Amino acid sequence: MGIAPVANLRRPGLPHGGHSEVALSCRPRPGTLCKDWHSRSTVHRSICGLYGSVCGAMLIGGFYTTLAVVPLLIVILIAIATTKVPMLVHQGFWAAMHEARADFCMLLGLIPIALLGAGDLSIDGRRRAG
Repeated sequence: MGIAPVANLRRPGLPHGGHSEVALSCRPRPGTLCKDWHSRSTVHRSICGLYGSVCGAMLIGGFYTTLAVVPLLIVILIAIATTKVPMLVHQGFWAAMHEARADFCMLLGLIPIALLGAGDLSIDGRRRAG
């Protein structure tokens, strides 16, 4: 059969739903990182976190923004393909879109930065002007 959920805890004062529950299970569900490529190795998770932190700081500072966007686009596209597409197939459109809100916001925010580059007030813009 399988292993039943170990814990299903609700915090008082929060509405019921996915964001207020902690469900620990040995059976991966579609849309979770259990099936993702970087969930199986701490090295891959560390690389993904390092890319997110370093490239995010480079975007905030405006330092080599076009170069910093490329790894972030790769990571977010892999995350969408490995977690949200299976959820779309197994749980339907609305469940997948609910879980993919932040992913799509990040994707749609990175595309203009990749196409247009940094603004005039960034470090890249000052280097370009001076």
